[in-house]
Amino acid sequence: MKRWLWVGAFCLLAFSLSSVASDSGFWTNYTESNHIRALLLAGGDLWAGTQGGIVRWLFSGQAYIKYTTAEGLLANDVRALAQGEQGQIWAGTWGGGVSRWNGRRWQTFTTADGLPDNRVDAVALDSQGQVWVGTYNGLGVWSGTGWRSYGRADGLAHPWVTAIVVDDNDRVWCGTGRGISVYDGTSWQTYPVTSGISSNVVQALAIDTQGHLWVSTWRGGVCEHDGVHWRNYTTADGLASNDVRIIAVDRTTGHLWFGTWFGGLSEYDGSSWRTYTTGDGLSSDAVVAIASDAQSHRWFGTVGGGISTFDGVSWGILFTRDGPANNIVQAVAIEPPSRLWFGTINGASLYDGAAWWTYSAQDGLAEGNVRAVAVGDAGRVWFGTGRGISLLQDGTWRTYTTTHGLADQDVRALAIDQLGYLWAGTGRGISVFAEGAWYTYTTTHGLAHNDVWAIGVDQRNWKWFGTAGGLTSFNGLDWRTYTTADGLAHNQVWAVLADARSRIWVGTEGGLSMYDGERWHNWTSADGLANNSVHVLAADHQGRVWCGTREGLSVYDGSAWRSYTVADGLAANWVKAMAIDRDGNLWIATWGGGISRYREPRPLHLPLLGR
Repeated sequence: MKRWLWVGAFCLLAFSLSSVASDSGFWTNYTESNHIRALLLAGGDLWAGTQGGIVRWLFSGQAYIKYTTAEGLLANDVRALAQGEQGQIWAGTWGGGVSRWNGRRWQTFTTADGLPDNRVDAVALDSQGQVWVGTYNGLGVWSGTGWRSYGRADGLAHPWVTAIVVDDNDRVWCGTGRGISVYDGTSWQTYPVTSGISSNVVQALAIDTQGHLWVSTWRGGVCEHDGVHWRNYTTADGLASNDVRIIAVDRTTGHLWFGTWFGGLSEYDGSSWRTYTTGDGLSSDAVVAIASDAQSHRWFGTVGGGISTFDGVSWGILFTRDGPANNIVQAVAIEPPSRLWFGTINGASLYDGAAWWTYSAQDGLAEGNVRAVAVGDAGRVWFGTGRGISLLQDGTWRTYTTTHGLADQDVRALAIDQLGYLWAGTGRGISVFAEGAWYTYTTTHGLAHNDVWAIGVDQRNWKWFGTAGGLTSFNGLDWRTYTTADGLAHNQVWAVLADARSRIWVGTEGGLSMYDGERWHNWTSADGLANNSVHVLAADHQGRVWCGTREGLSVYDGSAWRSYTVADGLAANWVKAMAIDRDGNLWIATWGGGISRYREPRPLHLPLLGR
């Protein structure tokens, strides 16, 4: 078991604020934010762009504030940061455009406003205060009143702009997927691989104190351009790795720093190289972001290791501990009264309302990729993974695989019936664990398809199996399959829900279906559903049905639909799992965005005032 702790030469008492109210309710997001994408020192604070939003480290208060989609971003994967001339913070996100923080709120610009693409990799400002934004489909520039775009037709070497740096003459250098392009305000010039750079795919750019351009390319080391000649540096010269992801210049010493992909960190003083790794105190050997101040204090953003700090003598770490093991969350289950279990691609995470714990293969889990979680009696918690089913009970782990009788080790769904039996949906049929033994059912018994993705149990203890070939019911004796020929919206079934009225709700690749015992009813995006690919279903205390789709969350009250997306505060639009706690809070697991907790606004009752 791993509980996130502070380690290093110094510690900070940290808290996060990631909960806001909107007219639609209260959203709180929980994310893993130790996979760093970008770093920026601004206003005395350290801003970190991460895969789980922005973490703003408040050094004066020894705390941090987290900004996610709940606070106004349109995506939690923040890949670039820059400070505007009036102190605004610009944040480039992957999929959510570019957002600007004015000290009170976030304002976001997307393709609807004139941005070339919502997938942003780079942001830089020139001396005129113009904001240059590198996207997957061109270069955008914000003049203060509107956007202008540059693409291949204008002279850009390639539409994917991966890095931007502005020199002292306000020339804008753009690293792209096919070389370097520079814009002098009038015309473009391109430097392809034949000009002297080691590879066409540019990963980072920087300009040193002498005005030389430094370029890192994909697995090609780094190149220095003095205005006339190119020089290439690789591991043969002393570089830690040829896969350099970030270049930074220490303006005080003139030294250059190179963060590499799992090779550590290199420092170059103009004549000699020095490498730092985890053996020296670095929290991870994958370094993708760097920041430094005038006193040569340095911060290194890593992949999974948070932020390493270095003052030239001692190492420290800044590490958040307020979210799941990974932002790809595939399962959620509630262990009464209030413990929440989440399955991620990096292990199982437990949240008790105050602290987070993570369990991995090192603790006894079959593997880190947890696709399903089910809570049984006597403190038993079951985890479905790609390598079997793991059981946690009284602090002890046990794993079941095909050697024990499981149909297949690729487990996609788990459910516990009214007798306490565990049912598992796998890639090769259904397995049930009853009275200490495993039993398997396949198409030979009556299952529609052996590729099983969902299991539901109704009030009669009938089982409903969602498969790649339709929906199958099993009453303990007889099997029956429903397909599009019977009225099902689509034969690829992702989710099954049996409500309190014994109606069977089915999430499919073609919309939502409901079987009332006599006939089928279907709803699609044309009716108000956020998207036709419905992956998870939940029924709340009011009898409403919540549908998690690839493009947002929808709720149906029996007559009308309402949908929520990242624009409302949802962590990510692809919803993978849901659970409703005893207080009516909806816990939403998303693909890539982490976890959202949604609480609807409650009516305000004011006392009557008499005379």
